[in-house]
Amino acid sequence: MINIDIEQNKQLEEVIFGGTHYNIDFSDEKQKQYAAAFEKIGKKLEKVIKEYDDLAADEKATGDVLAKKSIDLIETQRDGSIQFLDLIFGKGEGQKIYEKCGKSTEYLRDKTEELATALSLKRDSERKERLKAIKSKYIHYHRNKR
Repeated sequence: MINIDIEQNKQLEEVIFGGTHYNIDFSDEKQKQYAAAFEKIGKKLEKVIKEYDDLAADEKATGDVLAKKSIDLIETQRDGSIQFLDLIFGKGEGQKIYEKCGKSTEYLRDKTEELATALSLKRDSERKERLKAIKSKYIHYHRNKR
């Protein structure tokens, strides 16, 4: 007989980020929200980058205009990171993390990317280990039956 248990709350990933403990929900509904937010933030950032590049290519653009667009780019990156962190950790958490990052958009972006990479690698590694354990369990089971 094959007996397969279903564990509760396996969609939650525990994370300590900036010294604070969080549970990230990886249910299908939440993952849809994360993907939609990530795409929306990415599109907005691409738009601002394109606007900056277009201005930089314009010989008539002044330093002041380029500086303002550069500030727009930094603010878009900051706001996007804060919004994404709010979505995965809860409202208001993105701003708290931004402040822990010394109000540095570059550092916040780096830490947000590190979080995303670490989560992806960990979840992928765990999935591979589970598949390996399942394979080992059932291959071993079949060998003993023969």
